[in-house]
Amino acid sequence: MRALGAVIICAVIFIYGMCASAKFKSRRKSLECAKELMGFIKNEIRYSSREYDDIIAGAKRSKRFERLTFLKSSENIKNARCFAEKMNIAIEKDSGSYLKPSDRQAIAEFFCFAGTSDKEGQINNCLLCEQKLESNLFRAKSDEQKNEKLYRILFASLSAAVFILTV
Repeated sequence: MRALGAVIICAVIFIYGMCASAKFKSRRKSLECAKELMGFIKNEIRYSSREYDDIIAGAKRSKRFERLTFLKSSENIKNARCFAEKMNIAIEKDSGSYLKPSDRQAIAEFFCFAGTSDKEGQINNCLLCEQKLESNLFRAKSDEQKNEKLYRILFASLSAAVFILTV
């Protein structure tokens, strides 16, 4: 009975380690998706001249941007005065995409200036946001490489140590 309890405790510790290491991959994938969203918005501005509400509505319908949960949650925000405020509130409340505050800030800054200038200014805003997301993506990839293995090994060792101590 004691061994069974030790196995269960070790399994829980090991699974927790796997979930903790998966957060690094989720952040990287969310950043890749956000960068792709900026490219999508840039192309829509350049070729279709649609309003931001229409562009974001098109992105919400696309399966490519499902990782960015703030897109879906933005439609539930009613008390915002304008599009930029609505998107910033949705980004602040976002919890499903594992984005760090610096990632959220880059996206929020983009939406603050969305639609406030001419076509070229908006395209430059997209390019600036893409560059910020690219640098964050580079850091996320290096964090993933360093920490994913570390978390797995650490929690596997911890679960083995707990098993040895309890049995």
